[in-house]
Amino acid sequence: MTRIAAAALALGLAAAAFPAAAATYKGRSVDDRRYTGNVHSDLVGTLQAVQIRFNGAMIFVGATGQLVLEMRDEVITDPREIEAYDHRRGILWVVEVLDIESGKR
Repeated sequence: MTRIAAAALALGLAAAAFPAAAATYKGRSVDDRRYTGNVHSDLVGTLQAVQIRFNGAMIFVGATGQLVLEMRDEVITDPREIEAYDHRRGILWVVEVLDIESGKR
């Protein structure tokens, strides 16, 4: 195995050992809980009363994750204005979480 391949393998194993940071609000993880909210894009409009789930910097919108968005920052300062990008469609969304204080598992 070449040195580059060995280094890449070592980095890959190290990355797998350390999971991505959790999305947080007020210092507490909001990952893997279901929330209700709205998502808005200037190009698409507003999707209301959708299910929202966080996993690190990723946001999954809809019961089956119809939209997969990447947050700009895992630390949420304003749950009513979370900017996230849809890489698949090239669209910036604003996520508004309505019940972040009482998320359900």
